[in-house]
Amino acid sequence: MTLIKETILDHLPFRRRQTPSGWISFNAVCCDDKGNRGGLIFDNDTLSYTDSQFGAIGTIELLNGMNTDVITPIRYDRFTQETNYTAARYEERKIKYHSEAIQIQTYQAMPVTLMSLSLYLNEFKGKIEILGTKNEIIGNEAFLNAKILYSSNFTLLQNGPLLVPNLDVEELTYLRVSYEKTAGKIDYIKIHN
Repeated sequence: MTLIKETILDHLPFRRRQTPSGWISFNAVCCDDKGNRGGLIFDNDTLSYTDSQFGAIGTIELLNGMNTDVITPIRYDRFTQETNYTAARYEERKIKYHSEAIQIQTYQAMPVTLMSLSLYLNEFKGKIEILGTKNEIIGNEAFLNAKILYSSNFTLLQNGPLLVPNLDVEELTYLRVSYEKTAGKIDYIKIHN
């Protein structure tokens, strides 16, 4: 028996039985079934499933071994400038830089709940914020009431990558990195899922 088959069997309800034809029947725990209406059968490298209560059927091809996908980190390097022109003197104007909107995507049909970013700083001194929004449509208003996921103020010059791990993005649709600077800049951002 393969490791995949063993793992699947280990996760089935304890109370189960095998029919003479090879089907493993069990109570479907998702709907409080008590009539052994869920069933699995392994045939070579195929797993078949049936649910006689709701009429669901399906097959999954089981692969021996693991296929690992190396995901190339996504890089964002475009920032827009926002200037507050309401200040009386030029020196009092606040200039903010915003990354393009970073879409929180699903990976292999699984929703992303945590996200890590690397910010590549170049002689940077200033304040950095990472904001998240639930808005489905991105426009100027999308980040007005955004959730602050990360905030830090750097008083000494910073160079190189700054890792911001495990941001909770479970209910969010987009992120944005914003910064105000007294020196340097953020060259680019890399996303790690």
